[in-house]
Amino acid sequence: MARKLSPAERASEIFELPLESFAGVPKLTVTGRSYAVVEHHKGLSLYTKERIEVEGSRVRLCISGTDLSLAAMDREVLILRGEILSAEFE
Repeated sequence: MARKLSPAERASEIFELPLESFAGVPKLTVTGRSYAVVEHHKGLSLYTKERIEVEGSRVRLCISGTDLSLAAMDREVLILRGEILSAEFE
């Protein structure tokens, strides 16, 4: 039996737009090990040089590494720099 689609998943399919546009989840783009862009965030809940936690509407994105820093941030996008060792959605 197929899994029932959420309203966000259905809208994504109908309008042919990325799921993150409807689901309220952060979109993470990592370039190499030293640069990351997070879109569709709801702010930070933790910020240290070893760990940055980014809030989404439904999930938290946890980025671990060394010498992490926030290069830029606005209401929609944040840019992180440093040595990125891992990223997990909780």
